[in-house]
Amino acid sequence: MGITKITKAVVLAGGLGTRMRYLTKDEIPKALVNLKGRTITGTVVSNLREMGIKEVVLAISHHSSMVQRYFGEGSKFGVKISYLIENVPLGTGGWINLADKKQFKEPFMVLNGDDLLMLGKEGLSEFLDLHKKNNAAVSIALMETGNISEKGVADLKGCMIRRFVEKPKPEEAPSNLVSTGNYIFEPEVLSIMPDKEKISLEKDVFPLLASKGRLCGFNLKAKWYSIGSKDEYNKAVKEL
Repeated sequence: MGITKITKAVVLAGGLGTRMRYLTKDEIPKALVNLKGRTITGTVVSNLREMGIKEVVLAISHHSSMVQRYFGEGSKFGVKISYLIENVPLGTGGWINLADKKQFKEPFMVLNGDDLLMLGKEGLSEFLDLHKKNNAAVSIALMETGNISEKGVADLKGCMIRRFVEKPKPEEAPSNLVSTGNYIFEPEVLSIMPDKEKISLEKDVFPLLASKGRLCGFNLKAKWYSIGSKDEYNKAVKEL
């Protein structure tokens, strides 16, 4: 019998948060910005626990010691937390150079530390089922939106992503389906990364997989908050 659930997630929380400096003042990382009495990434981790995730790997860089002090080993969040620490930001895929690939033997989630996709256990199970049925190396949770300016946009045929375009001009966007920053990875992806220190999933990895017919996308119809800018943050504060 194949795997029926995902229990591990890598959370990308090492960004500088330049669009959130009005809140961080460069004194704290974006991951620790207050969100309704919790923190942005703390809210994301708690949401992962509700989805059935038991082990979280935080990929961190900016103010990494503060993040480690806050999250600890994860007991207060009900998950086991470990860390991949980047001395300098390595992009959305550079964490792979630091990871012990032997620790990734089953499909796992990868997500941005400020993208809150509220799938629940059933939604994540459906996501994994679609991922497996389509023999994807990576599957991206997509969402229809009128605001594509700061997102990766998918050109979708059926479930296959033929092209993945990061932050296109509106007139050049192939669709209105954007990445929610939540992915399912097969372990094999860790072995096909570009041989360089800084790696962009969106520009280096996803287009490569799309060209091989191994990148899938699914509109999962879940509530999503992308808390990376002032407007998005204010929306999350209002609605959560």
